[in-house]
Amino acid sequence: MTRNSGLLARVKRRRDQKPSREDVVADLHFAAIAWLVVLCLLPLLVLAIVGWVQYTNTNGIFFPAPGYPAMTTLSAGMIVPALALAVAWVVSVPLPLLKRNDVSRADMVGLAFFGAIATVVSATLDVDSPAWPKEVARVAVWIFVALMVLGFLRIALGWLRLVPREWRSSSAHTKKPRS
Repeated sequence: MTRNSGLLARVKRRRDQKPSREDVVADLHFAAIAWLVVLCLLPLLVLAIVGWVQYTNTNGIFFPAPGYPAMTTLSAGMIVPALALAVAWVVSVPLPLLKRNDVSRADMVGLAFFGAIATVVSATLDVDSPAWPKEVARVAVWIFVALMVLGFLRIALGWLRLVPREWRSSSAHTKKPRS
C-alpha cells in the first residue's frame, strides 16, 4: 500500500459527501473575487496604464479622450459576481460565519463595496457601448448596494442578538444576558 492511498481515500470520501453550506458560501465568494479581479480589475489596470503611456486619459480615468479606451471593460459581466454574491448571501443568512474558510460577513460586505465601485468605473469607461450593457451594469450596482445594506443589517442583528441562537457566532453565545 502506498503512502498516498490514505490521502486519495480521504479526497474520494470528501468528494462523495454533500458540501456544507459554509463550503458553498466560500466557493461562491471565491468565484466572485476571481471574476472581479480577472475580468474587471485587470482590464481596468491595463486601460489605465495604456492611457497613461499614450496620454489619452489626460483628464483622469473618468474623463477619457475621444477614441479611448480602445477595448471594452466588460461592465455587463459584473452581473455574474453580483448574482454569485447574492446567492452566497442568501445561503449564509442562517450561518454564524465564524471565519471558516476565510469568509465572514464583513468580507462579503467589503466584496460588495468593491464590486459596486469596480462596476461603476467599468461602466463609465464603456462610453461607446450600446445601452444594454450599461443597464445590466446598473442592475449589478444595485445588487451590490443591496447586499451591502443587507449585510450590515445581518451583522447588526447578530450583534444585538435579534437572530436565533443557532445563527449567532460562539462569542455571541457566551455573552451574559442584559439585566
